[in-house]
Amino acid sequence: MSAANKQLRVSALRACVQEDFYHDSYERFYTTLKALVVSKLHADAGMREVIMFLGPARIGKTRILEALDLGFGQTRHTGAGRSKDLVYVRVPEGGTAGSILSAILRAMGEPYQTAIKLNEMRNRVRQRFLSTGLRVAIFDETQHMVEEGRKTAVRAASDFIKGLIEENPQVTFIFSGIPLTARLREENPQLRGRCDKPIYFLPYGWHSAPERECFAAGVLAVYQTVCSVMDGESVDAMRFIKACYLLGGGCFGFVINFVRSLANALEQDAQASHLQPHHLALAFEKNSRDTEYSLNPFESADEISDEMLLQAWKLVMVEHGLQRFIPIGALVGAA
Repeated sequence: MSAANKQLRVSALRACVQEDFYHDSYERFYTTLKALVVSKLHADAGMREVIMFLGPARIGKTRILEALDLGFGQTRHTGAGRSKDLVYVRVPEGGTAGSILSAILRAMGEPYQTAIKLNEMRNRVRQRFLSTGLRVAIFDETQHMVEEGRKTAVRAASDFIKGLIEENPQVTFIFSGIPLTARLREENPQLRGRCDKPIYFLPYGWHSAPERECFAAGVLAVYQTVCSVMDGESVDAMRFIKACYLLGGGCFGFVINFVRSLANALEQDAQASHLQPHHLALAFEKNSRDTEYSLNPFESADEISDEMLLQAWKLVMVEHGLQRFIPIGALVGAA
């Protein structure tokens, strides 16, 4: 076995899911949000928007936001000090005002003392936004502010967000998270009046031919790479596409995690020089949603029915309270 050749195969799998990997929904939403950022950077400081960017877990929201941060979030050092156009902040678990303000200051490169009062932290954030000329602030994992078990009520979290917006009128805000995040907007009329209608990043629907084709087109790039690192054994293309859909009910992030898992499985298997069918079966088992499927498509020859795929999509939609986006008749024939 050539260790170098094996490592090339592992590298090919990892390269398949790097930041330059795109599929239709990713490109569409990335283009929309990038245009928003660019327009803000070239607009009058008084022009701003407040956006909620929502979608199920592992659909690709964070991947898009990290790409925006990579493109626009660098800090520039000049004779007058530091300047920054965009800041990307992950809301900590618990989502308290203090922890969020602390996360903002860290992202801005501002040292702080944890013992300082909340109002002083708010002032530091406002001053840092102004001194750096910040134009866009992105908050990811915003659902941490409304999850069950929090000490602070949803309305209090919503009031905090409203205050942050009002204190920094020169900044465009993008709040991202799972659809639960919409509670911040829904339960506070004042915030709702300041925040545009949410942008929803939804799973590809198997019931829709155009969406099914877009999902398949994205998976084909993965399929070609997987086949290239197998030794004469490959999975039927359509079965591979359906298996990838079953992973996460049309959420493409599950496909990306699946390929990462394949790379790890091949690298860690000392006896294998090529990717093998049992690696695919194991990766499917590890990376599919927390749903008990009646078959593992990479270790069983049983049919992957349209009914199974529709149900996988429906489970995602219902779990995240997205039933209103399910077209009437979309699940005809599904159990």
